[in-house]
Amino acid sequence: MGYTFAVAADLGMLSSVAKPVRPDRSPGGSMRPNITSIEMGVGALRLGGVVSMSLLCVGCVIMDEDGDKEVAGPPQSETVTWSPEPDDTGTEVSLPSVSVTWGDSALRVELTDPGSWQLGMAETGGSCGGAVSCWTGEDCFRGFTSSEGTAVGPYCHGLEDGLTELKYGGDIYDLEEGMTAFQPDFSGTVTYLLIPSDDTQQCLSFGDDPSYFSSLGCQDLAP
Repeated sequence: MGYTFAVAADLGMLSSVAKPVRPDRSPGGSMRPNITSIEMGVGALRLGGVVSMSLLCVGCVIMDEDGDKEVAGPPQSETVTWSPEPDDTGTEVSLPSVSVTWGDSALRVELTDPGSWQLGMAETGGSCGGAVSCWTGEDCFRGFTSSEGTAVGPYCHGLEDGLTELKYGGDIYDLEEGMTAFQPDFSGTVTYLLIPSDDTQQCLSFGDDPSYFSSLGCQDLAP
């Protein structure tokens, strides 16, 4: 798999690293999360006890009055750059900037710092929440728990030389290296976390709702 799984209740950096725990898959049925909506949340259609992962859809799509999808975020292939804001005295903060591109087939995240980082992503916006589960399995922080109580993640995506590209279409239960379960339509609903391998550096949070990672004490970035 090549993935790091982290438990980070506070940022004593990645306080626990372990191999992913896969749910028991009995011959009589599937242990995929019991989330019934295709268009909202981590959608999976349950057919006769078997989940069709080809219909997996991460994120919350808001429908207009005619039932058409509204894209929640910037157009595909547009790059948004996030940078540290000056402190209260107006002094520039010495932290890297981050460029995020939701392309047609892959998500690209690039830092101005060429070091090694761990990337987490959580769905925090759109219409998820409450009865509609937000996808947090790739947050490198808390992970995701299905309504059946099945734990997924937390997955961390590694950046080498300050760069990663993640192809769409990943399986939430067996997320391979270089893949993500997110889709570009939901770019505006995602909050990001970047954790440096150098523990003298500060973690970074940015996107829809950086308060999701507030307990880690990261520096928020602004577009």
